[in-house]
Amino acid sequence: MLTDTQFVDIWQTSNGAKEVQQKTGMSIRAIYKRVARYRKRGIPLKRFRNNTALLIERAKKMEQVNE
Repeated sequence: MLTDTQFVDIWQTSNGAKEVQQKTGMSIRAIYKRVARYRKRGIPLKRFRNNTALLIERAKKMEQVNE
């Protein structure tokens, strides 16, 4: 089991929940539950951009390249 400090360090240095999952072996659901609990306690964990936002950004870049 990870300590609070270990989990926060992994979260803050990762690029997404999938990466946290790979590093910890935790389920995505357990990861987000833990993150929500920490945020309720006032711990300011970073927020990851969702895949939809990334896909939209990539599509816009592709449009610019193709113009």
